[in-house]
Amino acid sequence: MPDSEQITHCMGCGTSLRGHQYCGQCGQRNVHRRLVWQAITEDLKAQLLEWDLPWLYTIKELTIRPGKSIREYIEGNRVKYVNPMKYVLYVVAFGTILIAILPDNVLMSSLIFLNSEAQNPLAKGAIANPAIFLLVASPLAVILLRVALWSSKLNRTEMYCFVLYVMGHAALIVYFILIIAAIWYTAFPIHVPSDGLTPIAFTPFFNLAALSFIFLPPVYAAYASIGVFGVRAFWSAIATFLVTVTFIFVSFVLFAFVASQ
Repeated sequence: MPDSEQITHCMGCGTSLRGHQYCGQCGQRNVHRRLVWQAITEDLKAQLLEWDLPWLYTIKELTIRPGKSIREYIEGNRVKYVNPMKYVLYVVAFGTILIAILPDNVLMSSLIFLNSEAQNPLAKGAIANPAIFLLVASPLAVILLRVALWSSKLNRTEMYCFVLYVMGHAALIVYFILIIAAIWYTAFPIHVPSDGLTPIAFTPFFNLAALSFIFLPPVYAAYASIGVFGVRAFWSAIATFLVTVTFIFVSFVLFAFVASQ
């Protein structure tokens, strides 16, 4: 596959571009053959305030067929999907608003183990929306993936695309679990001890919300890795799972350090 900057046929539908910047058939912009950082940032600037993009399609595909959809975006079929950076930014914004209006007990019952560590505004802000902290630490995930999947043909930017989609969609799923927990809490209020030490008789939804912060991203990342990386599917899933677990562990260690300052 050539690495030329511009291509002669649309990567979305195959129509001849004939030197045009946009495809006359499907409307996709003439993109780089290989996914590079410039392509993502250019798409972000052009689409940041646009709402006529297929959000529902992107959410559906990232839920059902994440590997296939991420691979399509990386390979150039991008008109059907929301830009990965835009996707993460909007998901984090949605989460920030959501958590701000949730009952305190819903959030704190899931993050009580972090609440006792918070000593400064930066740490408290990270508790309010852990996805922000993980987003800042996301380059670490790319480095770990590059090491674990060194034989993959994806470049650094393409791996970052994978990380952004996985992180954004995993966070979105967690937010919806929190919504369910909030509805349950409204119907069946519980008392959360203020000391953060007394055991809490969680309902199933609170257990699910608490566990999803830790276990959902690695499982989803492993599932999404199948069909994305140019290595054996089983190894890519195992390696991606271990990388995500390591990334989350290191991120929380760094968070605990920041929180203690």
